[in-house]
Amino acid sequence: LGTVEYIALLALLIGIVKPQFGALGGAMVAFMGCITLSLLPQLGHVDGFIVKDVLLVGGGLVVLQADLRRYLKKLDNMWFPGK
Repeated sequence: LGTVEYIALLALLIGIVKPQFGALGGAMVAFMGCITLSLLPQLGHVDGFIVKDVLLVGGGLVVLQADLRRYLKKLDNMWFPGK
């Protein structure tokens, strides 16, 4: 799991200049948070651990949306430069 988190971190950092990597990192963060939240029934209570994962899912989805928008705009400008 730690290796996957480092890969997501690298993708998010590279996403500053290459939005397709940022979108990948955002999706990875949101997915990892959802996996952790699926353990909620086994934990039986809500604590800081769960609150952190809810925030990570939200943050990952925001980054995913923003970087996908940047990437699609870049593609649009590449295919239709005078638009």
